[in-house]
Amino acid sequence: MCAPSRCIFRFLLFFLLIVFCYPSIAQKKRKKSKSSKPFIVVIDPGHGGKDPGRKRGSKKMKHEKHLNLAISKKLGAYIKENLPNAKVYYTRTKDTYPSYEARVELATKKNADVFLSIHCNSAESTKVRGTELHIHSFDLPASKFLAKLISKQFRTRAGRKSRGIFDAEKRQRNLYVLQHSRVPSVLVECGYMTNAKEERYLNSDYGQSIIASAIFRALRTYINSNPPKENRNRVYRVQLMATQKPISTESKRFEKLPKEVKRLPNKSSKKYKYRYVTGWEYTLKEARELLAQVQELGFKDAFLISTQNSK
Repeated sequence: MCAPSRCIFRFLLFFLLIVFCYPSIAQKKRKKSKSSKPFIVVIDPGHGGKDPGRKRGSKKMKHEKHLNLAISKKLGAYIKENLPNAKVYYTRTKDTYPSYEARVELATKKNADVFLSIHCNSAESTKVRGTELHIHSFDLPASKFLAKLISKQFRTRAGRKSRGIFDAEKRQRNLYVLQHSRVPSVLVECGYMTNAKEERYLNSDYGQSIIASAIFRALRTYINSNPPKENRNRVYRVQLMATQKPISTESKRFEKLPKEVKRLPNKSSKKYKYRYVTGWEYTLKEARELLAQVQELGFKDAFLISTQNSK
């Protein structure tokens, strides 16, 4: 047996070790469990199957749908080889055509961290060249951050001309997979098939590898830099009107509206069975701007509605 004073000293020493060491051990366990969750990337090779996208300039070249798939597979291979904690899913791996809804649904179903849609571009002028990045809105911080990283990689490492980043307002139209995706999303235009030199580059194994590696490096930086949060659970829309009998969303009364009109069932009223809405906004600021536009165009009684988690 030890002396009482020595036993007390040993007890205090043991107690202090527990107090100071346990948080450190617990913290390490938390870090380990946090890092064990894979980072999920959904890659969407644009077009496919019945939809060739931009058609090839000559028989020696490939249609856009084939170029998109080739670049997407190279990107996926880079991710799998160099990011062991990342998991890759494709919206298609063959020459098939998933609907826009199916592409977006896959990202939701897989609980994706990012959604990347790969495309090649075209223009009336054969002189236009370079890459473009598309997001739904500059008010979506994670999408904007990832697009900036990809644009930088194209310019500084891949030696590609970057034509900038575009959102729905800047390009004057929505892109379904960006608008309706519930996760940070970027559509990458890898180059112009209508430019002969660039089309040859896009068709070459070297060019596809350079493009895929640039996107990969940007994604790696994104993952390792604690990217900003992006909440897409709440969606704002503008309700224009309600009717007892259905009318076409292509009606002349809607033709001046800046965004597509949808007809939905009106479950809250027995008299007015149909309601007509426009917009799909993730911020209240954008929704209010759209509401003001709509009211100026004659829909004085229009108002905002919102959904949370599709409800």
